[in-house]
Amino acid sequence: MQADPDDVLERIRSMTVMKRIRITEFFYDFDKLRKGVVTKDQFRRILSLLGFTLTDREYKSLENRYLNNDGFMNYVKFCDDIDSAFTLKGIDKDPMIVVKPVEVSDTLPARRKRIELDEASKKKLFDILQMAAKLVQTQRFHMKPFFQAFDTTQSGFVSKWQFARVLAQVGLKPTQETMNLLLKYYMNKGNLDEVNYADFVNDVDKPEDIYLIEEKDVSLKTVTQVLKKQEENRNKRHQIMNRKPKDLEDVLALIRKKVKEERIRLSEFLKDFDKLNSGAITISKFRIGLNMATIELSNAEFDLLCGYFAAETDGKVRWRDFVNSIDEVFTKKGLETMPTLVVEPARTATKYGFLQPSEQDAAICSRILDKLA
Repeated sequence: MQADPDDVLERIRSMTVMKRIRITEFFYDFDKLRKGVVTKDQFRRILSLLGFTLTDREYKSLENRYLNNDGFMNYVKFCDDIDSAFTLKGIDKDPMIVVKPVEVSDTLPARRKRIELDEASKKKLFDILQMAAKLVQTQRFHMKPFFQAFDTTQSGFVSKWQFARVLAQVGLKPTQETMNLLLKYYMNKGNLDEVNYADFVNDVDKPEDIYLIEEKDVSLKTVTQVLKKQEENRNKRHQIMNRKPKDLEDVLALIRKKVKEERIRLSEFLKDFDKLNSGAITISKFRIGLNMATIELSNAEFDLLCGYFAAETDGKVRWRDFVNSIDEVFTKKGLETMPTLVVEPARTATKYGFLQPSEQDAAICSRILDKLA
């Protein structure tokens, strides 16, 4: 990102407003003779102490602005520019002057630090947002509640794993390149973990697009596609609810197959419900976590899992043991302590609808195998 002196200064000013920092007092400790200047190293150290995380380019832009002819940083001028967010210099000589009050928007630059995108990336981002907006428009749902389920403090931010999880949950499965572009644009809090879902939702999920669609957009083809998809989903749910497993291993094999094919990290969907890290969560939370991971099970399948992985506390499920059993499709837990252990491939084949052959059919199969041997 290209460093702009005005942009850097604006963000520092916003941060001082948000944290109510008396920035001048920090410089006084390094300027014993009150000359109004400090060295470049001292200037950088003070900003670091104040919690301002700046790049070398941003420091360089500030040096270009406040470095005097003697090679020292004029912190007095710098502090005057920063303190202009609170008051105006010389106001004591002009008591009639009006000072702009501090507003919420004054702290916005401190809370947002967008990375500048090139033209090609901007076009890709626009296409992604258009696709997401079209999905919201045709499916008639609001995306914000999906994110708010993870945002317990209502901060407008979720982790990047939760962001990706919600996109998959609503039917958006971007490629790795596309996801990286979304994260690059919406991770604007200044760290590498939190994603600004509030801005994302505002860009793709507008109520007027859902309920006040122009007539030309509501074509017969669009309506037919939506109805067809809804019918397919109903049939799929009906088939799932009628599934009856042969045994527990049948259910585990079914889940392992889906997890392996779609590279699902089940623990990411369940661990948030285990605040005490006890390895157990309630049955209802277990069901919610599986649904969020798009693991759809019939009541018979789910009851079988809950019965086998029941915790000592009534109404809870040992979710970590369940995840370890499913993750055997990738590796075996504790393998690093047993390097000579031969790992057998975990079962992914199911016996749903498999009928045992009669004695006559078994005898015929046996004779055929004898002839082929």
